Amino acid sequence: MVSVVIITKDSAERLGRCLELLTKAPEIIVADTGSSDDTLQVAMSFGAKVCQIPWTNNFSEARTLAQEYATHDLVMRLDDDEFLRGADGLAEIMTLAQSHPAGICVKRTQPSGETDMLLRVYSRSAWKWHYPVHELLRSKSGKRLHVVDAQTSWIEHRPSSRKRNYADMILSRIGCYAGDPYMSYMCLKELVLEKRWLEALQAFHRYEKTAGGYQWHRSQADIFHGQILKECGQLRDALEILTRPALASSRAEALHLAIEIAVELGIDAASVSSLRQQALTLRVPMETGMSGNPQIPYVIDRTKYA
Repeated sequence: MVSVVIITKDSAERLGRCLELLTKAPEIIVADTGSSDDTLQVAMSFGAKVCQIPWTNNFSEARTLAQEYATHDLVMRLDDDEFLRGADGLAEIMTLAQSHPAGICVKRTQPSGETDMLLRVYSRSAWKWHYPVHELLRSKSGKRLHVVDAQTSWIEHRPSSRKRNYADMILSRIGCYAGDPYMSYMCLKELVLEKRWLEALQAFHRYEKTAGGYQWHRSQADIFHGQILKECGQLRDALEILTRPALASSRAEALHLAIEIAVELGIDAASVSSLRQQALTLRVPMETGMSGNPQIPYVIDRTKYA
């Protein structure tokens, strides 16, 4: 059996669309972090068990508190702007749960068309949440864990318009994660998303110092670096980074950004045309996932846990 656990706040307008796809779930826990709208009433109207938990600017703490209200060991984590889809939907998850895996990975789609494969159903006795934002599950024991993939079920993500302050949440704790390449990368990512370019440049240099052999976000970090330099007016340096063979041969985003810069610099038409032709041969890949580079390389790695 699986308990669905959702943490939320002020989600009355969208929570119902999430919950209406979960009516056959054995148990739904909606953990509210301080809503001032009708979120609690909406949750109860779908038969969810509602609890109120304190918000400490830490998603791992919130998820850990919320899952304590679950009856079952297997927990399916959803957000209020995510919708479980698929021909079998929840039925497939329940069937897979009968084999008692330590986790089930489910594909998630973004409005952009990008996809990733995430550990969304997990044994709370076997896994522990880490990091205050962009939180990850790590095995409590470090031993190999049995993880399976959902084949037909998938999660549609429709990001809400709520303003996110993830960069400041990370920066307020960055000293706690000195030397941690994952959190250094996420700080860089959030500063780029918020267009805080000078701070983002500092974050990239911090990532460079911590990355070492951590390569799972390397190419995206380099694209961010090129984008930052472009926005800071260092166009030729940005173009040099974005057209490096290792990046330009694999990431369409790098080439599209390089084309913008080349046009702005007045680079000859033949060179711009060559970049365009090269970009046409590439497609934007999913950033991470169970196929290829895993979303959480040291947690969900088939060579270690499958």
